[in-house]
Amino acid sequence: MTQLSDAQGPPSAAIVHDIASSIVLSQQRTVLYPHYCPQLGPWKDARPSSPFLSMRVEFSRKSTLNVARQLALLHSSDLLQSSQIGLLSSASDKRNSSYLIGSSEQEDVIKRSSSLVANLTGPVGQAFYDVHRSFRKEDRSGLHDHAMLYSPGVVVFRKDCDDDTLSESDPSPPSRKERDLIGGAFIPPYTVNVVSAVPVNAAMVRSNHRIEPGEESFFEDGIRASMKERMARVLRAFELNGDKVLVLGAFGCSFENQVETVASIWAELLDCGETVGDARQVARFKYSFEKVVFAVPGKLYEPFKKAYEMRILEEQLTSATLEN
Repeated sequence: MTQLSDAQGPPSAAIVHDIASSIVLSQQRTVLYPHYCPQLGPWKDARPSSPFLSMRVEFSRKSTLNVARQLALLHSSDLLQSSQIGLLSSASDKRNSSYLIGSSEQEDVIKRSSSLVANLTGPVGQAFYDVHRSFRKEDRSGLHDHAMLYSPGVVVFRKDCDDDTLSESDPSPPSRKERDLIGGAFIPPYTVNVVSAVPVNAAMVRSNHRIEPGEESFFEDGIRASMKERMARVLRAFELNGDKVLVLGAFGCSFENQVETVASIWAELLDCGETVGDARQVARFKYSFEKVVFAVPGKLYEPFKKAYEMRILEEQLTSATLEN
C-alpha cells in the first residue's frame, strides 16, 4: 500500500508500506473458538496469568477504529509490531459484501479499513461461518451460538470517516471527501487483535416467538443471559491471548439489544460484579486488563455511559445494604 506524504503534493511523493507478510501471518494465526470451547466456556473459574492492580475505564464518542488508532500511536513506536490492543467487532453470522457498498455497520467499516477480510475469508474464517450456518439450521431462535474468531495482528491502513488524529507522519486533517462512508485516506498502518463475535439477534428472538402478556421478562432474561455468556467469552479470549488494552462498545445494539442491558453487563463483568442472593461476586475481569475504552459514537453514547455508571451505583448500594 502507499500513503501520500503530502496531501497537497504530487502522487509521486509517496511512502511505501509493505504489509503483505503481516497480513499472511495474521491469517495463519487466526483462531476459531467454537461454541463448545474448553478454553472459553469455563471463564468463571479461570484467572488472568498477569493480573493488573487496577483498570482504567474510559468512554469515547469516537468510532472503534478512531479510538484504536489513538491507542496504537500512544502505546507503540513500531505500529506494525505485535499489538496488545484488542478490538471487538460485532460480526455478522453470514458471509456478505456489504462493506463494498458503503455500509456503516461497525464490522463493515473495519473490513473496509483493514486486512480483517483476509482473516474472515481464510480457512479458519470459513469454518467460523460454517459453524454459524449449522446452528441457524438447528436453532432459529435468534440466540445463535457462542463461536467466535480471534484474529491477531490485523493491519489497519485507512482512516475511519470521523478520524481527526494528527501525527508527524499524517499532518493534515481529513478533507470533506475523506469523511464519507467509504472511509478516509491511507495512513501509516498499525495492528490490532480483533475478536469477531456475533451478538444475540434480539429482534429475531422477539419476532420468532409469540410473547404473551406477562412473559416479556422471561424472554428478556433469556436474551440477557445469552448475551452475558457471549460477552464474557469475548473478554476471556482477549485475556487468554494477553491483550492489555481493549476497545469495546455497545455490542449488539444494532440487533435491537437494549443499550442499558449491554452497558450493565459490561459493568458487571469488568467493574462492579454482582450480588446473587446474599453472596457478593467480584467482577470476573476486574484485574484482567490495563485499560478499557468504550467507543460509542452517536446517540447511544449518553444512555450507554449513564447505564454503565448506574449499574455500578446500584451494586454499591446493594453491597452497603447487605453489610448493614
